[in-house]
Amino acid sequence: MGLVALSNNSRNISSCPTSAEVRQSVPKIEGQETELSGADCTRDKLQEAINNFSKVKLVCNDISISSQVVVNVDKKVHIIGAKPSGKTVLNGNGTKRILFTRGSSVTVVENLEFKNGKSESTQFAPNPPEKNAGGALIYAYPLDTITIDRNIFLGNTLDTDFKNDSLGGGLRTGNGDTKITNSVFIENISKARGGGLWKGEKGKGVFENNLFWENFTYNGTLNLTTAPRI
Repeated sequence: MGLVALSNNSRNISSCPTSAEVRQSVPKIEGQETELSGADCTRDKLQEAINNFSKVKLVCNDISISSQVVVNVDKKVHIIGAKPSGKTVLNGNGTKRILFTRGSSVTVVENLEFKNGKSESTQFAPNPPEKNAGGALIYAYPLDTITIDRNIFLGNTLDTDFKNDSLGGGLRTGNGDTKITNSVFIENISKARGGGLWKGEKGKGVFENNLFWENFTYNGTLNLTTAPRI
């Protein structure tokens, strides 16, 4: 699992852990690149960019998410916050999950803050991969890869689904090999399992230099949950 830090120190989340930051080898995705800034920093422009480009750079302070942003099956995508300082905030405003990938073959997410995402039971589809996760649900297939580097998951919440379950208040990843580095999970809530993070289904999980702080489930404080490898 590498280093997973549990801390009750002061709540300074302006950046991810940097004192011993792991040098992350981010997969290179071939294809066209685009950049969003200024008036283009909207949820719809972000969705359009993901649909049409392989690398999306966000020179944005804050993007309000009125409905979840979706990455479709077999898409290769690299989404990166590219502000001169700090992180681009994707804000679910306490009403919507922020990001959902439906089996993208390569997913890279860098330097973003997933804030105030929320999934409720009425939003869940019967198909298990499409349920759960308050902030982001990054679902892949075996042999796919998921890379999460230098991100913050803050204040995301998850209700229970139609089976009275919930997996991952801040983030849920499923299938595919998952690597999460230099990231912060703080004050996320899942009513059942994995207050900060749920890693399940097939695929390996590597977690290095991440901070989990005051994530919560209704079964008690629970920062990180991993399902047995299938």
